[in-house]
Amino acid sequence: MIEGIRAWCEQARAATAGIKGDTARVVAMLASHPLVSAMELEMQAAISRPTAERILKRMTDLGVTRAGHRRVRLLTIAGRG
Repeated sequence: MIEGIRAWCEQARAATAGIKGDTARVVAMLASHPLVSAMELEMQAAISRPTAERILKRMTDLGVTRAGHRRVRLLTIAGRG
């Protein structure tokens, strides 16, 4: 499990290397909390909700995270259930 998260971190860092801003903090936060809502990310990464949603959408578009289809959208690192 730990090796899988470590591999995901490397993949996420490589995929998001060209994105400026708080992305590195979001990757680190997702590594420690692989299932998260935008609201949780906002609070734990100390970023605004729009920034959290924008970064998570970009990461989902890059295939680094996956989004659920519920009223409260939860995101998980890709490759994990």
